[in-house]
Amino acid sequence: MEVFRLHIGRSFTALYIVDTDRDWVEITHLMTIEQAHKRYGRL
Repeated sequence: MEVFRLHIGRSFTALYIVDTDRDWVEITHLMTIEQAHKRYGRL
């Protein structure tokens, strides 16, 4: 399963997965960019 990242403005990052078999998107994490960098490093 692939995890995608989307920056929202200059403040937030959303991590999400896409299931094309069932035609849905699930947002797994929503956090500030600083929190995402601390948790996952710079991707």
